[in-house]
Amino acid sequence: MNSGSAFVKPPNVLVYVGENQQNVFKNIATNILRCLNIDKYVVYELTKSEVLGTPWKENVALLVVLSDEIESSIAEDFRKYLDNKGKMIVFCSNFDFPRAGLKCNLVPGGDKVNISYKDIFNVPVLRGKYSYTLVDGHVLATNSDGESAIMKSTYNGGDFVVSSVHLALDPELASHIEGAGKDEENRLLILKKILGEELGLEIKSAIIPSPTPGYVIVDDDKLLCEIRNKFNAKEIHLGKLENSFAATAELLGTSADINVPVLFESDSAGAVLFDKVAYFSKLKSNNFGHVMVYFPVITSTMIASEQLSEHENIVVIAGRQIAGRGRSGNIWISPEGSAMFTLHFSLSLSSKLGQRLSMLQHMASLAVVHSIGKNPIYSKLDLRLKWPNDLYYGKERKIGGVLVNTTIQGSIAHVYIGIGINVANEQPTMCINSAIEAHNSDTGDTLPLLKPEEVIALTLTELEIIIDEFTKSGPDNFLSLYYSYWLHSGQRVTLSAINKEAIIQRLDDYGFLMGFFRRSQSSVVNYQCPRQKNCVVDRVNRNRCQYCRLQKCLALGMSRDAVKFGRMSKKQREKVEDEVRFHRAQLVRPQGTAPSHSTPQPTETSPDSSVFDHQQQPSSSNQHVSYINSGYTYNGDLNTFSTNGYTYTPQAIQFDLGSTDYVDSTTFDPQQQLETLPDANSLLITVVPPGPMTTNSHL
Repeated sequence: MNSGSAFVKPPNVLVYVGENQQNVFKNIATNILRCLNIDKYVVYELTKSEVLGTPWKENVALLVVLSDEIESSIAEDFRKYLDNKGKMIVFCSNFDFPRAGLKCNLVPGGDKVNISYKDIFNVPVLRGKYSYTLVDGHVLATNSDGESAIMKSTYNGGDFVVSSVHLALDPELASHIEGAGKDEENRLLILKKILGEELGLEIKSAIIPSPTPGYVIVDDDKLLCEIRNKFNAKEIHLGKLENSFAATAELLGTSADINVPVLFESDSAGAVLFDKVAYFSKLKSNNFGHVMVYFPVITSTMIASEQLSEHENIVVIAGRQIAGRGRSGNIWISPEGSAMFTLHFSLSLSSKLGQRLSMLQHMASLAVVHSIGKNPIYSKLDLRLKWPNDLYYGKERKIGGVLVNTTIQGSIAHVYIGIGINVANEQPTMCINSAIEAHNSDTGDTLPLLKPEEVIALTLTELEIIIDEFTKSGPDNFLSLYYSYWLHSGQRVTLSAINKEAIIQRLDDYGFLMGFFRRSQSSVVNYQCPRQKNCVVDRVNRNRCQYCRLQKCLALGMSRDAVKFGRMSKKQREKVEDEVRFHRAQLVRPQGTAPSHSTPQPTETSPDSSVFDHQQQPSSSNQHVSYINSGYTYNGDLNTFSTNGYTYTPQAIQFDLGSTDYVDSTTFDPQQQLETLPDANSLLITVVPPGPMTTNSHL
């Protein structure tokens, strides 16, 4: 196995088809999946809003474009992608790239032409509305008149292909041309060769297996009898595949509802390919996972588990998922060899954990890595956590993820924790066993490889321990252990829409990121307290004593100049400093001496000069802020952000400031209005070190 990987996460193939072209996208995605290794690549539609509003360029293996209405701003973003060693294939689109020598020309289209590519001759395809001229381009395919139909160029370390014929789109979908679809096999063969030989993608004929029956597996005869009496599910309704899996449904050959039977293991005609011995030998929990339903092939363990909601503590396990779901509706590639399972249990909303449901995904993530990492023989494996729900090996390679769904019924929360971990599957990125083999090779150790069944059992055992301890003792021990694995301590992040940099510190009480806004360094002053340094500093009395207020602010991470000036402009600050100097001069002026007319006179808002002392050296400290997803609310005079809900969308940060009693941090003008902020949905967290890591809606 190869522990290296060119991609941090599963590489994406993005398809841009313009607006309201779902059928076109579905057809192109299906044909591309027919050519590529489906255990490695994910195909997503790239929308106009995503091009212009998200960092979509990261982790893209190929950009596919088919649109005759590409706006100039979108075209320029595609050019920037190519500037950065991107790979792109353009079909019949109004896209040009002058600095790479590409020009498109509008031509009469819609007729049938025959093209030839290497040893594949006279394949009927549909001509598009645009032809291309490409300086120093290499002709890949020609039509029957000898004109170039498909060309390739290498630019700035990347490759792009332009095609004036509809190679990825079925002819009958583009236009009804009799005979244009008769040689579909050869048309897709040309597409496959171009994707593989010219653009360097991994080619493999897509074979998607159909969902299989599930098997109830229990390790105790008494429990088996009890389950037989209570288990009513004879069939599970999985429904239709979601829109994001439309291409999968097309390859599967069905758009109808999917129903699968559920049998007991003893009722199976053949052996169930699940290692019960390995699983139950590692399972040490009191409740979780002693009853499982194993599906060799399933659409999604989450869907199956939700259909078995009347049974608690049951774990649904898959040998392979064909429609695995990730966060925000993303696709989770689930090949054989990975551990894929969903656990269902319930808890009271009045419990410590019930009041912090958003902590569950962090507990599940920790359970995976710690269940392996706490074993001394695996302690040297660099298993890590990336907020909010990603599992990493080292700082670069994603090996798993967590998805938590919650249903509230009265005072009870029904929790469904879905986990996917690459254990023995090299693709789409790397797996735990790859890391073990690399470690053994580097050190001479002989660490045993892990089985998916073992990892599932270890995780369930550890998750139960973490939840029980949190319920009894609170979050302290959990957080301490969590921080020992996570990637973010001291990491810089940027709110891209407002271009403000912060440093991550920790999680808040609900599992959201907390950090500090960076403030500029400047000369600051000391404060003095006339009241024994024990003044009450709260919303009402925050300005009674500037010394005690400063100490409280500094203890929470604010900088001195943030306390002193808040959001004052440079001009306002200079005015305040002039007034301070005036007050100092008044204190030392001999009695009877007239004030200098060149010195600014105090105003009714002038500060009490007794709070200032001698100048200090510049200091660099931080203002406290919390990154959350359900809302930003200000907490008192310290500019502390805190959460106002459990449910969140990790890609966007929502602001809810209208209902909040906002108090500014400035000493001199505490009732300043909050600066105008952009659309909250455009605020994205961008992780800077280590390495460029950005929040991407397709990751």
